[in-house]
Order: sequence, then C-alpha cells, then structure tokens
Amino acid sequence: MTYEVIDQDVLARMPAPSPGDIFFDFEGDPLWIEPGDTTWGLEYLFGLIEVDQYSPTAEDPAAGTRFRAFWAHDRAEERQALIDFVSYVTERRKRWPDLHIYHYAPYETAALTRLAARHGVCEDEIDQFLRDGLFIDLYAVVRGAVRVSDRSYSLKKLEPLYMAARDAEVTNAADSIVVYHQYMAARDAGREEEAGRLLDDITAYNRDDCVSTMLLAGWLRGLRDDSPVSDSEPLESEPSRGPSERTLSHIALESSVRNLIASIKPAERTADDRAVALAASAILFHAREAKPFWQRYFDRLRHPAREWRGSRDHPLPRP
Repeated sequence: MTYEVIDQDVLARMPAPSPGDIFFDFEGDPLWIEPGDTTWGLEYLFGLIEVDQYSPTAEDPAAGTRFRAFWAHDRAEERQALIDFVSYVTERRKRWPDLHIYHYAPYETAALTRLAARHGVCEDEIDQFLRDGLFIDLYAVVRGAVRVSDRSYSLKKLEPLYMAARDAEVTNAADSIVVYHQYMAARDAGREEEAGRLLDDITAYNRDDCVSTMLLAGWLRGLRDDSPVSDSEPLESEPSRGPSERTLSHIALESSVRNLIASIKPAERTADDRAVALAASAILFHAREAKPFWQRYFDRLRHPAREWRGSRDHPLPRP
C-alpha cells in the first residue's frame, strides 16, 4: 500500500501526546435483546489501553501498555460498565488533565451518547467530555490528511502502513460477534473453560484494535512536517462550563425515580412499574430530544465536509 499526505494542517492540529492518553474501542452485538424489552444491541466490551508506562521495543511495539476491559453481559451490567468507564476517565483526568481518548470512526462517541440516554446515567459527563474535545477520531484525521492506494479506509486496511499483520483467532468485528454468541452458548451450557477461552479470544482482538489505534496515532504524528498550522478550527476545543443547577436537579430527580425500578427486569415489570419508567423518561425528554442536533453539529466541525453524515430527518443534499 502507498499513501500521500494531502493536508498538513489536519496533522498539525492533532494534540500533543500525553502519558494519560487512552486508546479506546467498543465490541458490541447489534442483535442482542433482553426478554421483555424492545431495545436491540448490547455493548459487551469497553476496551482500552493505557500508555503511561509505554516503552516500545523492536520486538514488541506495544510493550509497557496496559489493557483494561469493562465487560457487560446483560443490560444491567452494560449500565454499570458505562458508569465505571466514565468514573475511570474522570479520575484519570485529575492526574493528566491533558489526556485524550483516541478512537477510529465515530462509533465510540455515538455509542457512548446512546448508552447514556438509554440508561439515564452519565449524560452530562459525556457531554462535557465532548465539549472539552476529549475524543480524537483518527478516522477523521486520516480522511482529511492522507490519501491511500485502497478504496477502503478501514483500520484493518491501513495497518500495513504502520504495523505487522495480525495472527489472532478473531480478525474482525463480525468474527467478534460470532465468537460472543459462541461464548453465550458455552456459558449457558455450563462449559466454563470453553466460555473463558472464547472471551480471551475477544479480549485479544479488542486489545489489538486498541494497539492499532495507538500505533496509527504515532504514525500520523510522524508524517507532520512541523510547518506552522493555518488559522482553522482545531481538533480539540476549550473546556466549557458544566450543566446548570436546574439540570443537575433534574438529573438527580430522574435518577431517584429510575432507582425505584432499577432492580426489576423489563419482562418482570408490572403496569405500575412501567408507569414509573415512563415518568422517569419524561423528566429529561426534551433535553434529550435536542441533543442529537448539537451532537451532529459538533461532529461535523471535526470531520471533513465529504465525511458529514446525514440523518433520516436531515439528509445531506446530493452533490
């Protein structure tokens, strides 16, 4: 594969590396559904690597990195994984205020905002992460700065430019979903050793994706020519103020109402329980309805115009 740098400004606006940086990747099953519920999809693994002890060698370019996994095998665990992930990032920022979370393509930020709305937790924390420019989408950097000799810009297609070929059992996201279904079947049948091995295969794949994202960031920085950056929108933004006291009070009220039925699975809820769930969802309904517009707006600020995504309600005009 060959490549050509087409815009040094995009590369120059990448933030400086920090020992607190995180390289993040989700694994999810879009076909998972909980009995009694109508919501499809489960994010079963929040995977990331830390680099504060990073000490690469020729034999192991990921030496010194630490992998951390937040697993979720049902809807309640998914909610807890989101809370734990956000708490982890918040605590890590106290030590490294300049850290960023690197990912490839918009899925990670879209999934986090979707999960926060689904579970009614961590919404303002994730909004603040987005407002602070914490997330760096390397797909947007690659598409804006580099032209490659392949029709696809998937992470796997770019890897020959900066890392050796993978040799893991799981090689793509579709394989990960298949292996996760095999894990659930083994778990439900009581085959614990097989289930553990299958989870290890998914873990290895997710870690490889995180390492690939880390090596891609380093490769992109190596393409910079250190020319002064022109006056244009940076990849990150200045921190902004947090939610108002009124919003915080609404969040607290919603949380207290949701907690009344938090331990009751959807299939086991009575009519009164469903009424409580609806009442909880109504408290911040209008605020949530407005969020997609602003999230789409700020997402477009960070991506080349040719990569802007339309929606069913606001399709992009055809060229």
